[in-house]
Amino acid sequence: MTQADSPNRLSRIIVRLWPQAGNLPVRDFTILQREVVGTLYGMVLFACMLGWLTVATDRADLQANWLLMLSGIIFIVIINQLSFFWILRQPDGETEMISGNLSVLIGLATLLIVGPGLIWMLLLAHLFELAHRLWQYRLFVQRWNVIRNSLVSQSTLGLSYLSCYYAFMMLGGSLPPNDLGLITLGAMLGALLVFSAVLLGCFALLFLLQIVLKQTAGRRMGMQYLTRFIGLTIMPPLPFALLGAVVYSAYALTGYLFWCTSVVMINLIAHWLSKSVAASDQRREELARLEALGRSILTSPPELAALPTLLVQHVSGMFRERRICIGLFDGQILLRRPADEPVDTHLLAWLAAHPGERIWQPHENPPWPGAEGRFVRITVPIRAVENEPAIGMIFLELGTLEGDPESMLPALQTLGATIVSAIHRVDEHRRTLRLHRFDQELAMAGQIQASFLPTSIPAIPGWQLTATLRPARETSGDFYDLLLLPGGGLGLIIADVADKGTGAALFMALSRTLLRTYAFEYRDDPASVLRAANERILMDTDSTMFVTVFYGILDPATGTLRYANAGHNPPFLLRHDGSLATLTNTGVPLGIDHERTWATRDITLAQSDVLVIYTDGITEAQNEHEEMFETRRLLTVARTTTDAHQLQEHILDAVTTFAGNAAQSDDIALLILARH
Repeated sequence: MTQADSPNRLSRIIVRLWPQAGNLPVRDFTILQREVVGTLYGMVLFACMLGWLTVATDRADLQANWLLMLSGIIFIVIINQLSFFWILRQPDGETEMISGNLSVLIGLATLLIVGPGLIWMLLLAHLFELAHRLWQYRLFVQRWNVIRNSLVSQSTLGLSYLSCYYAFMMLGGSLPPNDLGLITLGAMLGALLVFSAVLLGCFALLFLLQIVLKQTAGRRMGMQYLTRFIGLTIMPPLPFALLGAVVYSAYALTGYLFWCTSVVMINLIAHWLSKSVAASDQRREELARLEALGRSILTSPPELAALPTLLVQHVSGMFRERRICIGLFDGQILLRRPADEPVDTHLLAWLAAHPGERIWQPHENPPWPGAEGRFVRITVPIRAVENEPAIGMIFLELGTLEGDPESMLPALQTLGATIVSAIHRVDEHRRTLRLHRFDQELAMAGQIQASFLPTSIPAIPGWQLTATLRPARETSGDFYDLLLLPGGGLGLIIADVADKGTGAALFMALSRTLLRTYAFEYRDDPASVLRAANERILMDTDSTMFVTVFYGILDPATGTLRYANAGHNPPFLLRHDGSLATLTNTGVPLGIDHERTWATRDITLAQSDVLVIYTDGITEAQNEHEEMFETRRLLTVARTTTDAHQLQEHILDAVTTFAGNAAQSDDIALLILARH
């Protein structure tokens, strides 16, 4: 579907001037129309503002107050780089970001001191910012958008400033105001109302013009967004502009600079808080939707036809995306948003030939034909088994982004693993119905479980780290995980589900996902990770299973290990001087009681210290006489070497030799950490 379905006069004019626009999708052509309308409207506003400003400017005031105006402009430029924002979520899953800053506050305060000459300085400062942005964005569409935004915003702001100034003077105000009396306050209140009315009126006229020209995007944005923008970011702080002008009257330039510095600090705090809140909200939204998707997959019929519906329900809007496409390389499209846009065959062909995790920034041109920069784009492969060829791809295009796009990778990777589990569930169901072979189902479940394990052991200077898992059957209730945490920490997880078989494997998969997710949310508090995972396990399951967990966070620089032990076999820390420390339990296993809590403890590994973390498949291994390997044998072997790789081989060989011809009765997981 192209712009041919848009019959208004503006459409025909654009196509006549730019024939290539006739091939654009409706959505992109609508954006192009809005850019053209906005540019023309901004040019008219700018001409009006410039003429009025020329008449209103007193050159003597410019010469007398240039230092004060320059100071205000510097503060405004600083604040413009530190916008704060709100993310508003609609009931249908759509999100709306309202951003702003306190630059208008400093601008109005300075206006009440020096008069309309300030606007010339504002325009000059904005020209430098505009030149920088035009240099930063090299694409024609990007530069057009920047110019259009600049014309509309600066013209509207200039007209609002001029209207505010004249209203203030006509209502009895003076420059600069020297008191907070009733006359001054009344004049200021009236001027602020005029300022907001002009600002609102200019944008309202633009939206009305777009509606008249059948711009559906303009109607959709409408006055609701502008009303929220003014109500949340402009009107609340405006009365404080009068305070800045009065401070200048009392304390001259020194007081004015102090007041401006205070405004910048308040704006900076709001900037940091908004980024932190938005990131936390995004992680919670991702976790909640991924959990809901997983539950829906488990409760839905094992049919691949049901998966697209579930993805539309739980994934659409999860990442505040502009576009998202989830497809398999066999031609199946599982999710496409917007749904009315055709699939980009060039994109799918390129992804099939180059599967991998990639992030393109707005200034980078993607390599597939027909694509341009302007947006953040992320691709994540969907793999049935780690290190095997990808079976599909997740493609994400973000219109606006606050924060690091790499922070979305864990959620996208988990989404890919969830899709793989749903596909395998469907495949296994079909295979079971066709062949009636339960052992094949268990084998595939084991492959899926293996894909959850780390694909490689992190290399940390000054440390040796090994990890292994030996399932007793096709599926395992034991697992381990290694997490590279933000800030340089290393997360060590080893766990044992108190059961065997397929049920234990599914319980293991749920526990592993929850522990990994909360480990990134509570980066330095193992007890909080266990508490949050325990609550979610008890909320989402009604089985009698539970899981023992040891979770530690290692600081490689200091050797400090912060850990919590939920009923797991106590790991051994073999000191270089021959002494032994035991990392005992700090709470009960997960999945037993809502009211349980866990304590966090710290221990430090010195040079040549070795930490042995294991499951009871080692100490409870039996030989043909039903004798157990026991802890004492494990400790004897553990003292033979301080090399982690050799020690792993020694322990596994010792268990195998002890068991002899007896079958392995329980899963074995072993993790060894040595400092050198």
